[in-house]
Parts: sequence; structure tokens; C-alpha cells
Amino acid sequence: MLATQEPQGRLKGLDSCGFVVSATTTWEDRLMDTLRDPMDDLDGPAPVMPPRDELRRPRWALVSLIVGILGIALGFVPYLGILLGAVAAVLGHGALRLIDRHPHTLPGRGMALTGTVLGYAALAFGVAWLLVLMQF
Repeated sequence: MLATQEPQGRLKGLDSCGFVVSATTTWEDRLMDTLRDPMDDLDGPAPVMPPRDELRRPRWALVSLIVGILGIALGFVPYLGILLGAVAAVLGHGALRLIDRHPHTLPGRGMALTGTVLGYAALAFGVAWLLVLMQF
């Protein structure tokens, strides 16, 4: 343990965990030191975060991704792949438009883009499968 002399004459140093301790430091004091807010160490005002609602990922992006995956998986069912693909593409484009308007506050661009692409793929696959079924 490193030790230095405080002006009042008490011994002060670092314990094995790196905490500053003195001869009168108790375990409660050490616990309170670990629980204190790290923002107290910063100089100046605290950084301003956008409201929590603005940090949420747009729900349309997630729904577009899920519906696009379902459209690909259920594309063999006549008309269902076409319907799910169209819904995924429309929701994905809406989410992309919303994210492009607020690029710094709304995450989820990759999810919306993936949902849009899967929606178009499900739409194309559904139309192709419907054409194959109509041939037989």
C-alpha cells in the first residue's frame, strides 16, 4: 500500500483495489465511492441527450424485417408471398424515409433496408411462383 501524509496527520494511501483510503476509511465509505455518479468527475455541464423516445428504433423497420422474412418463408403459399412482400416493401420504405429525416437520432437504417429488400424479393418470388402454378 502506497502511503502519503495528509495535512491533518492521518495516513492516506491506495488499497489493493486502487481505492484511496485513510486510517479512518470504513467499508461504507468505500462502497459509496464505488456507487457515486461518474458524471461528477466531469468539468462543465453534463452532455445533453435527446429524449428517450427519439432514440428508439422505428417500429416500421422491425415490422418490415419480420414481414419480409415471413414473405420469403411463406412464399410458396399462393398470394401470401405477394401480400407479405408488398407490405414489407411499403413499411421498409416508410421507415427509411423517417430515418433519413432524422439520421442522428433514429437508428435502424440497416434493418429497414433489409426489410425492404426482403419485401421486394418475397414479392418477386411470390409472383414467379404464382406464374409457375398457373402453368400447371
